Amino acid sequence: MNIFLIALGGAIGAVLRYLCSTFLNKITSINSIIVGTLFVNVLGCLLIGLFYALLKQFESLSSYRLFFVVGFLGAFTTFSSISYESLVLLKTQGFFAFSLNIILNLIFGLSATYLALNYIK
Repeated sequence: MNIFLIALGGAIGAVLRYLCSTFLNKITSINSIIVGTLFVNVLGCLLIGLFYALLKQFESLSSYRLFFVVGFLGAFTTFSSISYESLVLLKTQGFFAFSLNIILNLIFGLSATYLALNYIK
């Protein structure tokens, strides 16, 4: 059942990401940023923050975590996960762990993408 919830949330998140990104990229003309991806990432961060804030108040929502956080937000944006996990590190382990997590995600993520785009043929 857990796998089904994750798959269903992921399918919805992936389709919604595509629709939002495509639509926003078509209607905006800002050349220096990709508005669709920025919007999806920021919205995903907002949604993961709201979900975990609600989870503190309503324990009954915890059963929706796999569907919404792992499935939907996992497919909608991974930036929401990095943001949430980094803020947890800031709270629990301090600024160094927080900074290191962000820096490593950015450096390794961008490096991996760069290598894939430029060296894999």
